[in-house]
Amino acid sequence: MDKWLKRNASNEERNASEGSSKKVLEKCAPKKSKNYHFHQEWELDYFFTMTDFPLNSEIRKSKLHALKSQLAVQENMFSRHVEQSKVTTEASFQVSYKIAQKCKPFSDGEYIKEIFENVSDSLFANFKNKDEIKKAIHGLQLSRNTVMRRIEKMSENINEKLQRDIVRCVAFSLQLDESTDITDTAQLIIFIRMVFEDFSTKEELLSMISLKGKTRGLDIFTEFKVYISKIKLPLYKLLSMTTDGAPAMTAFSYLKQTKNKHRSRLTDAHTLDSLRLAISNYLPDFANLAEDYQAQCSH
Repeated sequence: MDKWLKRNASNEERNASEGSSKKVLEKCAPKKSKNYHFHQEWELDYFFTMTDFPLNSEIRKSKLHALKSQLAVQENMFSRHVEQSKVTTEASFQVSYKIAQKCKPFSDGEYIKEIFENVSDSLFANFKNKDEIKKAIHGLQLSRNTVMRRIEKMSENINEKLQRDIVRCVAFSLQLDESTDITDTAQLIIFIRMVFEDFSTKEELLSMISLKGKTRGLDIFTEFKVYISKIKLPLYKLLSMTTDGAPAMTAFSYLKQTKNKHRSRLTDAHTLDSLRLAISNYLPDFANLAEDYQAQCSH
């Protein structure tokens, strides 16, 4: 009995060792290569087979050159579309800027675009790229809301330039004037005159504050104090303040044109944006604004 058990155990050990050896040999043995069969259409389009397009052959070089040319054409079509969209957006900013400068209603953008489209047939009749010009004009975005957004962006751009100049200037003075606009709302106009190290000066519209309540001197001072605390105006550079002057009166003449019956839906913020573009000496960065707008829309 003991001999039989020993013989059985030895057989099991031998089988186990043979099995483990077989597994090791299977792992070490080279794997058989699989034969892949590609679809015939794939072989024609992408020359997977080496028989039709051998290495270093002229037919392979010509096929590769043709595929690269097709890819370049597709890339050019995409880049041309992006560039055209960018210049169209830049043109939309320029038209909106002129609308704000002339204190015209935002809805005039659609009227201007309609005029462009009507005169393009006669004006560009002898041009070879007449259809491309008409297509570009048709792509102009000049709806009322679009013009409003363009003016907001340009106003922000000009305000950023003003804030940089306030930091850079040596000293400044302020000019305040309070008047009532066409909607019987009291408005406080604030101008700033800056002096720089080279003794050059700049005068710009700083802000417009709507006075909803009373317009006593204390009320005006309180609103002004809240505003300068909000924008962190460096008062240590302030030399003088005045409450009357021709530039302020000029601003209110623009203001009365801006808040006319055609623009009764405007908020005070939109009025400030239009007023800033109408009387500012800064020019908006049209190209940068258009590029930033395109980048934001691509997200």
